[in-house]
Amino acid sequence: MTFTRIGMVCSFTLGLATLSAPASAQEAVVGDQEGGITDIVVTAEKRSSTLQRTPIAIAAYDQSALDSKGVVDVTSIQSQVPSLKFTVPQGVVQITLRGAGNDSVTTGADNGVGFHYDGVYIGNPAGGLADIWDVERVEVLRGPQGTLYGRNTTGGAINIIPAKPTADFEAKGDFTYGSYNFLRARAALNLPISDGVAARFAITRSSRDGFLKNTNPAGKDGADLDLWTARGILAIEPSDNLKFTLVGTYSENDDNSSSPVRVGANYPRGGPANLLTTIYSTVPAKSTDPRVTNRNLNESTLLRFYGTAGTLEWDFGPATIRSTTSYYKSRRRTISDWDDSPLNYIALDTGDAGRQFTQEVTLISNPGGKLDYILGVYHYDFNNANRVIVDIGEIDGARPGPFVGTDIFLDVNDTLNLRSHAVYGQLTYHFSDALRLTGGLRYNWDKKSSSTLIHPPVVGAPPVVPPPTFQLAFDIDAEWEEPTGKIAIDYDISRNNMIYGSYSHGYKAGAINPQDPTTPTTNKELVDSWEIGSKNYFFDRTVQFNISAFYAKYKDVQINIFPVTSAILVNVPGGSAKGIEVDFVLEPTINFRIDGSLGFIDSKYDAFATGNPRFPTGPNSLRQDQIGGNPLINTPKYTFAVGAQYEVDAFGGEVAFRGDFSYRSHINFDIFGNTDMQQEGVTKTDLRVSWTSPSQRFTFQAFVLNLENKDVKSAMLRPGGILGADVPLAWYAPPRTWGGSFSFKF
Repeated sequence: MTFTRIGMVCSFTLGLATLSAPASAQEAVVGDQEGGITDIVVTAEKRSSTLQRTPIAIAAYDQSALDSKGVVDVTSIQSQVPSLKFTVPQGVVQITLRGAGNDSVTTGADNGVGFHYDGVYIGNPAGGLADIWDVERVEVLRGPQGTLYGRNTTGGAINIIPAKPTADFEAKGDFTYGSYNFLRARAALNLPISDGVAARFAITRSSRDGFLKNTNPAGKDGADLDLWTARGILAIEPSDNLKFTLVGTYSENDDNSSSPVRVGANYPRGGPANLLTTIYSTVPAKSTDPRVTNRNLNESTLLRFYGTAGTLEWDFGPATIRSTTSYYKSRRRTISDWDDSPLNYIALDTGDAGRQFTQEVTLISNPGGKLDYILGVYHYDFNNANRVIVDIGEIDGARPGPFVGTDIFLDVNDTLNLRSHAVYGQLTYHFSDALRLTGGLRYNWDKKSSSTLIHPPVVGAPPVVPPPTFQLAFDIDAEWEEPTGKIAIDYDISRNNMIYGSYSHGYKAGAINPQDPTTPTTNKELVDSWEIGSKNYFFDRTVQFNISAFYAKYKDVQINIFPVTSAILVNVPGGSAKGIEVDFVLEPTINFRIDGSLGFIDSKYDAFATGNPRFPTGPNSLRQDQIGGNPLINTPKYTFAVGAQYEVDAFGGEVAFRGDFSYRSHINFDIFGNTDMQQEGVTKTDLRVSWTSPSQRFTFQAFVLNLENKDVKSAMLRPGGILGADVPLAWYAPPRTWGGSFSFKF
């Protein structure tokens, strides 16, 4: 298992005149390889360039690197990238990078980190749950990307680029078994079809028993896994300058992977009286082990994402025109036992069904001139239907009100329509072979509208519908627009050393609160970011050292609070983040490699006082607390990751030993820094050993993950006051696991 030497010329012509190797092998594009540590070709600026020659902070991993580190889905990347944090409450992916992100699970809000699949922006966060298999690479762009990637990239952008068809037959796959009856089978097949035509297919099937043991026979274990994904790609290249690629993908979770637990064994008995004071006083204590529960509800999670994208590229000499059209659909539904007990007190049934259409056309200059340019137009159309049902059971039938029944429930139905348009351009002028100046500008238009029908909490058991007098119907319409862009300069000190500096202005569209007519919208969120950095090879390319320092000032930060029954997104005046990030690789010999990263980020909110839902002062009032100076949520101050791999010839083949260690410091899950909404600093250690046959076709591997076996909260939220705001809910990362795998390739 020698380290992959990415970047060498490697094209194929077996009856296919124009199909070539994946971009990660197209060194002819960049011509930079001199031996030593290999450079990865990235498309972070929508054109091929090496990682070391792209003047922005990027982390990039090809399939070989992902396999060696054990990264199998997008959430696994966070341990490798400084200041990156994933949370997945209620099946919704929330991404935070350099302090910017989104902690809302409502459909009217957007992430501050753009998630892209093969260059296509995926608006519904549920689309980010697909696993990573048979990819060219994964790119994480840190900092605002307001020119080329547009809206909702105040923190950065993530792009998963699947492996494209090539001119060679290829088949590969692996089988894995591990603790908790973990089973995974993956396969990929590349098929040359005819001159200029090839197809590639990839499939994954994974299952696992739950980490959360439920002792109640009426319920079932939580945090299990039942996933399968499939992807097909067709590439047609009728000539050297014309190419069409069609991608189809499908992924589905059908399990109980989004099951939360309440933090602490008991509900507090004190506090002001509210609707559920009597109920909570009778909830039995739960196990002090966060991975053991006693709940009677049959919980479930369904996450589905599928669709297609087509890209047409025509190189007409001076430039290449690229048109990408996509259509994707998603569905999410989670049923959760929020009282986390054997009683029928609080059940949450929530989900949404969305569809999106995108069209982007870009004109990209071909290399060779003094001026490089990228010009583009973009259209995004997103529609989503959302429903939230909160069922509160076993209420005293004598409760005052016009109805007599056993249940109180809240039922919210809303639809969201979003239209986004943009025009953009980026120019790079080469003063010399070593000095370049880049300027970019984008203008964004966003319009959101929603229609909502609310059945407020009344007595009566679903599906009994209250009379029309108990329905609240309202519509919301809002528009935002904003110019974004960047200016940057970079200089090659030598062939292997480059420095750069940049200023970027980023924008996240305003949000709609479809469940709250009193606070229907929020303002757009803005960021101004300054960055300096350097990318380097040292000692005959045996050391790679990249460093960046940044300062980001945020305005009108969108923050989620839960003052009453549902999430409300509001603006706080702003915040700031400053830090240093380092990525490094050491490869002193061909069979020994050390790689890793470290980050420091000092973040804080500006002065602002608001109601703290942990401390109600009455049935509908909260203690006013100051958040100024508190760290931005989901943002650790320190991060560190290091991995080492050593290979030796043994047992008739090659044995590889690898260890990965990561550390993340304290994280706040809410803006107040409440002690019950925190995760203390935590380490994670993964160990692997593998044997690869002399032909490099077969590999056996054994592994243990999370050697420390600590109980780590990966996500938290605090329900609204009526649902017990004094007791937060948490989702936990996997415990220690072990397993073995067999992989093959032909």
